Amino acid sequence: MTSYKTLIVYYSRTGNTRKIAETLSRMLDSEIDEIIDQKNRSGPIGWLMSGRDAGKKSLTKIQEPLKDPAHYDLVITEVLRF
Repeated sequence: MTSYKTLIVYYSRTGNTRKIAETLSRMLDSEIDEIIDQKNRSGPIGWLMSGRDAGKKSLTKIQEPLKDPAHYDLVITEVLRF
């Protein structure tokens, strides 16, 4: 059986996607890296700011990733939208 070096990359404003990504990482025995927004988007005000920025199609700045996806055989991005 072939074993792939796997990385799961995710963004989670509220922590729900983080839980799913962590569960997948354990199941797949993979590494994990979080996309971290430079803006504080927690709570109701953060939710409103996120909606405003999305409506304006305003891009955000993120922190440099800790892991380089080029060093992995498989990269899974965890994106949930409701």
